[in-house]
Amino acid sequence: MNKKLSAGRPLLLTTTVFLLFLLTINIIGTGCRPSPQKSPAPGEHTGNNQQQTTPEDLTTLLEDLNTIAQSLVTQVNMADNPPVFIGPLSKAGINQGSTTEGQRQPEKTAQTRRQPEQQSDRTSEEQNNQSNQKEQPSNNNEQSRASDNKSAERTEEFDSQQANRTGPQTGHNQRQANITRQTEATDPGQLWQSLEQTMQDLHQRWNSLEPQIVQAGGGPELITNFESQLTKLTDKITARQAMPTLIAVNEAYRFMPDFFSLFQGNSPPELYRLRYHTNSILLQAKTGSLSAAQADLTKLKEEWNRFRPRLEGIDPIQLSQFEFGLSDLETALQQKNKALVEIESTIVLNNIDNLESQLGKKQTEQKQGQTQGQEEEPGHSQYQNQAQNQGQSSNQMQ
Repeated sequence: MNKKLSAGRPLLLTTTVFLLFLLTINIIGTGCRPSPQKSPAPGEHTGNNQQQTTPEDLTTLLEDLNTIAQSLVTQVNMADNPPVFIGPLSKAGINQGSTTEGQRQPEKTAQTRRQPEQQSDRTSEEQNNQSNQKEQPSNNNEQSRASDNKSAERTEEFDSQQANRTGPQTGHNQRQANITRQTEATDPGQLWQSLEQTMQDLHQRWNSLEPQIVQAGGGPELITNFESQLTKLTDKITARQAMPTLIAVNEAYRFMPDFFSLFQGNSPPELYRLRYHTNSILLQAKTGSLSAAQADLTKLKEEWNRFRPRLEGIDPIQLSQFEFGLSDLETALQQKNKALVEIESTIVLNNIDNLESQLGKKQTEQKQGQTQGQEEEPGHSQYQNQAQNQGQSSNQMQ
């Protein structure tokens, strides 16, 4: 018995040493192996957790949606009461900085539509200039050109000043003027071809914007739903259906507050939602779907009740105007007066623009106050340092 135990001890010892050796190798290998890097989740910022600035692709995408809508309002007899997709602050953000190719697209389209008229005008102008050059001396030509340049500069300066002065009170008239310029002398076939090109640009814009939305925190459901609506909008444009296209544009606009809220320096998302529901009421009234418009009115009132407590410091008259306009819109819907619903919806849209302008002024004043405070602090610190130095020198003299 003892001989068997003594014979088994070396084998047990060898097995134990071998297992310890394998365990040591495993521990050393695990420690040396680099740990796999965890990929950031959607919306998880690496390093800085602050919101990013708004991508230019997002503001241009919003402008593309607006271009499609404003190009079709005359086709559905809504030039007097058009839906609104770009407010005062959003418009200011789009017009600032360098103009991208996508931002110039509406202007290019308008210029293309007016090319025949411009060519004829240029031909007549060139003929008149040639005859005038033969009759008048060269000095007079130079003086006339100089005066023409000065008058053109004055006209451009006046136009820019008028554009800067255009506020929410004249926003409705300005929108009507833009609609007239975009749709005058437009062949329906050329119009839809232009919209198809705009839609192609919009898809390209979204392809560039999508990863930025995901990085900023946009969830997969938000991305999928917007892409689904983008497909519906494309189908309506391909089918060349004006009113369904307008409705599809507004449904795509429904995602704008979710997108813009991911980035800093934008209007409150509630303003976009207020505008979306009011546009929906306006479009449904135009198509005679007053029961569906009633559902949007309920959501519009709910959105306003959530947003109203956050509007401290806003002119009480502006708040009252919005609430009275909302009440009048509700009355028009109860009366099932389609024409009155269209009018009251336009009034509510103008009141939303007024609120957005008020919020913009408030934000500007706050930024100016912060800037002044930051400028005063270094001077105050410098004054304190000088006082401390004087105190130290007086103590040394004593």
